Amino acid sequence: MAGGRILIVNDDHGPAEITARLLAAAGFSVERADSVDDALVKLSLADPPFDLVLVDFADGVTPGVKLLDRIRDNDALELANVRVVIATDSPTNRLFAWQSGVDEFLVRPYRAEEFVSALKRTLERDDEERAVYRREQVERLRSQ
Repeated sequence: MAGGRILIVNDDHGPAEITARLLAAAGFSVERADSVDDALVKLSLADPPFDLVLVDFADGVTPGVKLLDRIRDNDALELANVRVVIATDSPTNRLFAWQSGVDEFLVRPYRAEEFVSALKRTLERDDEERAVYRREQVERLRSQ
C-alpha cells in the first residue's frame, strides 16, 4: 500500500504539524486531532475511514492507551479494526499497549525514514499478520 489515510492524534501543535508534513510528503493523506474525544469524533464520522491512527501525546503513553481501548472496544467493526500506532519518548507501558491491541509502538528518537517505513509496514500487515506480530511483541517483552 502506497500511502493511506492517517489520523494524527497529538496534543502538541508544533510536533503534530511537523509529523503531518512529513507524512504528507511521503504520500499519506493526513488529518489531525488534539484529544481523545476529538479523535473519536473524527474516527466515527470519517468517510472514507482512516487506515491508521498515530497517537502521540506529550503526557506520555497513558492517553494513547486510553484512546486505543476506546477504539478496540467500539461496536463499529470498521473503527474497532483501525490500525493504531503509539509514538512516545518513553517505553513505559509498552507491554500493556501491546496487550491492549496496538499495532506498533515507536520510541523516539527515530529517523524519519524509519518512522515512515514502520507506518507502511503496519498498513501492509493483514489481520492475521497483525495478530501474530502483536503476540510476538508481547512474548518478547515478557521474556526480557
